[in-house]
Amino acid sequence: MIEMAIQEGTRYVEGNVLVTGVATDLQQHIVANLSAPSAERDLQRRDDKRDESRHFELSDFDDSPHDPQPPWWVAGEPVPFHDTAMRRFRERISSILWDCGHDRARFDVSWRCSDGRADLVIRVDDLGPAMIIRSVRVVGNEKNSAQEIIECADVRPATLLTATEYRRIGRRLWQS
Repeated sequence: MIEMAIQEGTRYVEGNVLVTGVATDLQQHIVANLSAPSAERDLQRRDDKRDESRHFELSDFDDSPHDPQPPWWVAGEPVPFHDTAMRRFRERISSILWDCGHDRARFDVSWRCSDGRADLVIRVDDLGPAMIIRSVRVVGNEKNSAQEIIECADVRPATLLTATEYRRIGRRLWQS
């Protein structure tokens, strides 16, 4: 017979999402995207390279239907204090910021616990530069001209490159 004695700590429920270090509109955007169901699957980034070029991969443009994700943070629900949950929060926040054109943001995520409630605290230290398309270069094309490919992708210099825009460009090229 095995006997186990378990001493459970205080149980906390999810409180507020607190965001610092960015403008109010971006704070509200982050809170809304963590607190509301998401109909779009997050783009999974395969590497953490910080070069200035992006290379499209076939799996980046998966158009298959996806079920809406439940909200990531629901006030009153039990708090997931495990490492996997924290990693997922960091990935989700990174995805939200990339969809605002900031794929190199530096931020910290922590909990602030008090009176049985835990607030999710997001401190943005640096958004990094906005990802603006400076120029468009087409390489490896044999069948179509560079101009035809650029027109098909509908990509222009001075465009803010967000995760959504990145997928849209890739889809247009893949479906052409």
